[in-house]
Amino acid sequence: MNNIMSWFEIPVRDMARATAFYEGMLGITLRPEEKPDAGLAVFPYQEPAPGGALTQGQDFTPGTDGPVIYLVTDDVEGAVAWACRQGGRRCFGPLALEGIGTIARIIDSEGNRMIFCGNSVGSGREVSPSLMWKQKIRCCNSGPWCYLF
Repeated sequence: MNNIMSWFEIPVRDMARATAFYEGMLGITLRPEEKPDAGLAVFPYQEPAPGGALTQGQDFTPGTDGPVIYLVTDDVEGAVAWACRQGGRRCFGPLALEGIGTIARIIDSEGNRMIFCGNSVGSGREVSPSLMWKQKIRCCNSGPWCYLF
């Protein structure tokens, strides 16, 4: 097994607001889909890479207590600035982590935690989110110390 992750779903309360938030912030277009119990807005991806979607439905509740998803962007600072202008909140960063890349954590327009990571560390190497757990930082500027994972 090369990749344990196959799909992710980000719960949303307002699909139109969340779609506009992510499309504007990441400079992408999400593809709307429907399934019997939920509406989806699918992030662009190429197989065999894992994919994911914004998901709205009865059993999908946004919040900050669940898993954290790391989204790659070429412009971490720009993504954070966009998020803050559109109802999101900066928790920390952008923060340059030596040998890893640039990361930032936000709360999105729906109340979910997200981490943005730059796709290079200045030398053309890929960002390695698996190394980020080793970094001890202060969460949401004034919160307790935590380890990124």
